[in-house]
Amino acid sequence: MTRELFDCSVDELYQETGGKNNNRLTLPKEAQKAYIVGETVATHDLNDAGKFDGNQQQVNRQIEDTVVDSSKKVRKLFPW
Repeated sequence: MTRELFDCSVDELYQETGGKNNNRLTLPKEAQKAYIVGETVATHDLNDAGKFDGNQQQVNRQIEDTVVDSSKKVRKLFPW
């Protein structure tokens, strides 16, 4: 999600914004909002997708793909 929303890794986001690792409250408010919206859209998309098929690795990949697609939708909607 971070890569799609901000075009960087999680570590880069924290480093570039002066945030403390693993503490979202230290990120800028706009970054916090982006995560909230991204997670909300991803949750809805995952619920709409229903049950995923395959072995655990395949299911994990399907979930990751859904989250990436959700994050791309959010990035298009907001100027982050």
